[in-house]
Amino acid sequence: MNTTNDVYHACTAGREGECAKVAIKNYSNFGGGVAGAALAASLTTPVCLALGVPTVGIGTIACGVIVSAAGSSIGATVVGYAGQVTNYLIYGGN
Repeated sequence: MNTTNDVYHACTAGREGECAKVAIKNYSNFGGGVAGAALAASLTTPVCLALGVPTVGIGTIACGVIVSAAGSSIGATVVGYAGQVTNYLIYGGN
């Protein structure tokens, strides 16, 4: 919701020239975060489940939270950078 709110304000608050730039940047960060968390979770599910056996499930929950947060952060950084490069290619150094 916050991403869409930021884009909405950039497109309506007298900064219409920045609308597309803000949209590309914010939505690429959001998409990267979601994709990174999903990828990290899918790759580490067996490890997290294995940690849950000796810890009566607590290890699975902790591992899932940590892995999802790390994957989200890494995904947002990588795909966000791709969004910045796209902005640069489309709009130049402005």
